[in-house]
Amino acid sequence: MELIKKNIHMEHRINWASTQISLEEDQNISDQKPDAFKIICKKAGVKVEEAKPVEEAVWVKGVLDYTVLYLTDEKEKRLCSMEGQIPFEEKVYTEKNVSGDSMRIQTKAEDLSIRLINSRKINIRSVIGLEITQDELYDEEVAVDVNHQEHCEILKKPMDITTILLDTRDIYRIREEIQVPDGLPNIYSLIWKNVRIDGLSFTPMEGRIGIAGEVNAFFLYEGEEEETMPRYFEVNRPFSGVLEVPECKENMQIRMDYEVEPVYIETKPDYDGEERQIELDAEIRLYIKIYQNMTLSLVADAYSISENIVPVMKDSTAERILKKESGKIKVSDMWENMENPGEELQILHIDGNLSEEEVQIGEEEAGLDGVVHVEILCSVNDEMNPYRCIGMDIPYHHSLTVNGAMPQSPYYGKVCIEQINAVMQGERIEARVILMYQLLVYQIVSEPLLTEIKREESNPEKTLPGMAVYFAKDNENIWEIGKKYQVPLCGIRDINQLNTDVLQEGQKILIVKEMV
Repeated sequence: MELIKKNIHMEHRINWASTQISLEEDQNISDQKPDAFKIICKKAGVKVEEAKPVEEAVWVKGVLDYTVLYLTDEKEKRLCSMEGQIPFEEKVYTEKNVSGDSMRIQTKAEDLSIRLINSRKINIRSVIGLEITQDELYDEEVAVDVNHQEHCEILKKPMDITTILLDTRDIYRIREEIQVPDGLPNIYSLIWKNVRIDGLSFTPMEGRIGIAGEVNAFFLYEGEEEETMPRYFEVNRPFSGVLEVPECKENMQIRMDYEVEPVYIETKPDYDGEERQIELDAEIRLYIKIYQNMTLSLVADAYSISENIVPVMKDSTAERILKKESGKIKVSDMWENMENPGEELQILHIDGNLSEEEVQIGEEEAGLDGVVHVEILCSVNDEMNPYRCIGMDIPYHHSLTVNGAMPQSPYYGKVCIEQINAVMQGERIEARVILMYQLLVYQIVSEPLLTEIKREESNPEKTLPGMAVYFAKDNENIWEIGKKYQVPLCGIRDINQLNTDVLQEGQKILIVKEMV
């Protein structure tokens, strides 16, 4: 009698370590740039250049990329920008050794502060958040059947699990050629540029995964032979494509996580030799996981009628996707000009990012909470301060019912911006944001399962009687009785004329050894 076993592919999601790095540096404004009068807008991103696992730690080397839009200290105020980098290097202790192949480092620039020290120097402060994670893949061996079942009874239990079929990485590249709209002058120099990849969605297909989203690009520039206010335009361009993934099927569960790398932007002459073309090159770094839900019939116990066997059990742990849901969250907030009522504002551009994100799993429910930070660039009818950047923090909350969820349930959650806009309403500005979310909640499934069958010599002192009457306990199954007396289940059913295996309290069951 041998067990027939099967390997199922599982994963552990491990949060190895997280840390924060405080950066501060003074930077001089380039000699080619005019003096600064006031900082209008700022943005920053973190780029990891090297990550090297060492014993129970990871050396992380990277830079904080920052861009500043400021108002010049000239008689006729105009906009100018400067860019720079602050390098960092940090040893993050993980308490365990990390593999570089499956390691992932997530970064975030938090609490960004950029202020003027004087007209030629700025001070940059930021906190960089680093989180190192690693998903460990492993095979769980389970028994699905028994060979040579003569004179043997086996007990099977169904087990709903989610196996992982693929864990891989890929890159999706977006290349766009953007033309300056008719009626606007040629580009002399770009002053400020901002590109977002919004509304990313993924669809499983046969042998492929469909990807779709929208490129939102804003350009503020100085026109050729002009000394007036800068020109600007915005482009919203949808895109779609496919990733070749042979393992994918339409009915499979996929989990797509991603990071958008810094976007490369370059101005180029068009066919007429005029500076009216902008080339945009963006990379989306993808983390692809494909799952399959299945119900396995696993061997939970066994006994022999003709020999003495001892089943060896162990607690087997697996996971299954309890809930997968995606949807949208709409939030908005109103800004009112309390400092300068009556001031004429014109919205030039709105940008936003998620400054805080949190997923909370409770009993039978899940909650998505966070804050969308919005910045609105406006022109103002004021010769001394003709531009303003309005910042708003808009909280969001979304709750879902997740039957079977517990506070310790593993999960994956991601929220991103699908759409963002701002409208003037009298002297007030309303910011409207549509968020997309994806949530997977997993359930840990633990069952004692059979892993081995050992044969032992029979003990004459433990010989069972040839006939016995057994008084059942409430809801007792005939499996326990058959195993105790080492008789076949069909014999118990036939002699006692049972039409169910579940017994009532006090029910008499006749056991005859000749059932064998």
